[in-house]
Amino acid sequence: MDENFWIALGAVAALASAVGAGVSLLVGAWLRQRNRPEADWAWTATARVLEHDPHSSFNEHVGHIRVLGTFANVGDAAAARLTLSTSVNSPDAQGALLQRNKNTAAEVQGRGLLPVMMPGESIWFQATIPPQDWDDAVITLDWITSPTRLKKHRQWTLTGAEIRGAAGA
Repeated sequence: MDENFWIALGAVAALASAVGAGVSLLVGAWLRQRNRPEADWAWTATARVLEHDPHSSFNEHVGHIRVLGTFANVGDAAAARLTLSTSVNSPDAQGALLQRNKNTAAEVQGRGLLPVMMPGESIWFQATIPPQDWDDAVITLDWITSPTRLKKHRQWTLTGAEIRGAAGA
């Protein structure tokens, strides 16, 4: 009987060690995932109805709603391959990321893709939305998290109601 007792005690000890190692592995993996740096966004926006302007190249969009604002990476990780899109299927709807030119603060250039945005950086955006699509409009910021080789896409959306509430439109 003494021999069976020691065999059983050894099996219980081995089982307890295996369970403890498994729990330790799961807790460690969960903590690494939970504490992983991520990009997070803050935004500001203004919305206005476009009127005829003889000096503007946007006169074909008279009556459309122009949304101008900024996205700021307030997270603790870089975001890669940023793109901006609108959910409106109208050919008149447009969305673009804008960046200040190095020459003057007044000039901006449109970009379809921003390669990387570090924490603390911000970028301007604009969207032109037909008035009949305003209630259903969604502006989507898409980016890839690090490590970029895994190509994990993330999206952050901004609805017309959120913009209208913030801009007082």
